[in-house]
Amino acid sequence: MKNESPKILVVDDDYNNFYLIKEILSSFNINVLYAGCGIEAFEQCVKNHDILLILMDIKLKGINGFETALHIKSIRKEIPIVFQTAYAKDFAKDDLMTKIGNGYIEKPIKTDTLLQEVKKYININAYNFSLKKEQKFKLHNIFSFLFY
Repeated sequence: MKNESPKILVVDDDYNNFYLIKEILSSFNINVLYAGCGIEAFEQCVKNHDILLILMDIKLKGINGFETALHIKSIRKEIPIVFQTAYAKDFAKDDLMTKIGNGYIEKPIKTDTLLQEVKKYININAYNFSLKKEQKFKLHNIFSFLFY
């Protein structure tokens, strides 16, 4: 049996946010898919039944993250959805966030927080992940570019 990389879907209308998450998670052999809007996210979930986790931005253009999550949950009730937002304090007590979401990550995203949240839903230890020294340097450079 082939040991395939776990799949995570990142839904964010800002490609830079996706790129950062992808760089962090792909270093751990996680296959990171992208959707730039709610409709694309729904289509990805229909097409890819092996997505194990969704990282969903709340403030999307068009259909927002909450509405998108509701549509996805109508066909994939079991899939965990972790909201990512720069407005966590505004949404932390929101009924939709607590009823359909499995948690949230504040932006700007911190590597440790992201990995901690992902580990709740994916047993990354089973995939023998470890960051090599050159990968850590690469991530440091990406963070420096995006946040400084």
